[in-house]
Amino acid sequence: MTKRLFCSTCGSTVYWESESFPGRVIVAIGNFADPSFPAPTVSVWEESRHPWVSLPPDTPLTRTAKQG
Repeated sequence: MTKRLFCSTCGSTVYWESESFPGRVIVAIGNFADPSFPAPTVSVWEESRHPWVSLPPDTPLTRTAKQG
């Protein structure tokens, strides 16, 4: 089960929690315009990642699966 919290003004996903990642809160970093916001530490759903998305080269791949 996944619990998602959306912005009441624009409807964007703010964060979510999932039984697949117990004890973790996943934050939609695209909501922050702060250049000092920490870089990603893991990457998930690599197989469906858009080709224009780039991550730091040392970001570990932790899970691969196709959505849908």
